Amino acid sequence: MKYVIRIPANENLERDIAELLTRPVGRPSHKYKSFLYQAASWSTARRVMAKVEFHFGELFPRVVFIVASLEADGRAVVRSTTSGARRNSGSKKAVSAT
Repeated sequence: MKYVIRIPANENLERDIAELLTRPVGRPSHKYKSFLYQAASWSTARRVMAKVEFHFGELFPRVVFIVASLEADGRAVVRSTTSGARRNSGSKKAVSAT
């Protein structure tokens, strides 16, 4: 079964994307990173994708973490998941892909 699930941030995940958290000069930007991560309750490491967004007028970046079994490009997975979340008012439901 294929899955895409948004997961909450924690210290370990934030440490893995620390280099993305530096605010760029100029216009707003989006940064992506894909890496392996294993939570204490997981039996195996899984692919996690992170999206970091910087917006004018906001002090802190918006960060989204997604764990997925899909083979697609990390950016494509994150974009499709976060765009759906915006339409659903930030819903954190699991999405099953066939």
